[in-house]
Amino acid sequence: MGHSTHQGTHHYEELVTFTEVGLPDGSVTNDNLALSAASPIEAEKVQAQYVFEYAQAEGSDVIDATEAIHICRFAGEVVAVEAAMTGVLGIATGDTVVVDVERHRGAASTSCLTSTLSFSTTPALNIRQQANLDGSNKITVAGDVLKVVINETTASNQGQGILVTVTMREDQAT
Repeated sequence: MGHSTHQGTHHYEELVTFTEVGLPDGSVTNDNLALSAASPIEAEKVQAQYVFEYAQAEGSDVIDATEAIHICRFAGEVVAVEAAMTGVLGIATGDTVVVDVERHRGAASTSCLTSTLSFSTTPALNIRQQANLDGSNKITVAGDVLKVVINETTASNQGQGILVTVTMREDQAT
């Protein structure tokens, strides 16, 4: 079947059916959709964004920890990892607090980061560090478990209080 080219503005009074249509990014907005409780967007056409937080209390020494923060229900990806020291700093030279986010798939685990976040020698209070994500290891599948891992290697003074935020997106039911 041949192609036809149409230029200018067109107004259609009846249903127009397309086999394929390409629209510029941002050209269809929520205002263009006729949504209602009886006619919502189908779940497989959307993604959900989640933000998970892990914290150790201000005023308490940061300790080693491995904490599960999410069980993935659908395919998705980690899109951001940030951490900040939130309490008394006082980390001595050579001492560190290291933050990682791991993806566990059965017995296998791997870091979602290209390198861990490290706080050492009196880091700035309440200033976030943003991690670089590993291109393939940030991808999740249904059943994966995300865990925050804190390793504290302090011989003397310890940092107190830490906050880790993990943002991810998941496809919905298919």
